[in-house]
Amino acid sequence: MSNILAFPYEDALEPGSAVVAGSSGAVALPGADGTGVFAGIYSHEGNVSKERPGSNDTAGITIHGPCKVKVKGAVLAFEFGQLADANGALEALEDPPAGLPIKVPGFFLEDGVDGEIVDFFINPFVIPTPTETDATAAAALAAHVAAEDPHGQYALESAMTTALAAKADLVDGKVPASQLPA
Repeated sequence: MSNILAFPYEDALEPGSAVVAGSSGAVALPGADGTGVFAGIYSHEGNVSKERPGSNDTAGITIHGPCKVKVKGAVLAFEFGQLADANGALEALEDPPAGLPIKVPGFFLEDGVDGEIVDFFINPFVIPTPTETDATAAAALAAHVAAEDPHGQYALESAMTTALAAKADLVDGKVPASQLPA
């Protein structure tokens, strides 16, 4: 089941277009390189082009669940999608930029090629990406393994605990019943 909400729109929308948050609660097409905060999909299912931006007309935007979306490039089922261009197409998520978390709108439910309308499941989430390169992580691991064992203090703490327990006349870490108040 899809969650569809009505939004005013700032740009003419074609069915299958991904939209981003615009101004004053409206939705708009992404920037030239697919930039913007993903808001949902003007789904292809049963919709017609919306050509009256700025009017009192609204567009049904799918914000969660299955829908139909335009594809840029080639995609495979279960690949994560990302905003691709100013036309609202989605493309497969390739290698995310190092050090930056990437916001993903969801994943493709079927294979597709450039220009096709395919099934997509909207489930926005964030993929954290590593802030270190493989070489940096390997160097940190090597330094950790080569370092002096920092756990030597535990043997000392254990010996002190045992000595204190003996002074307190504890048996197996417990006060003997003979020492408890009546």
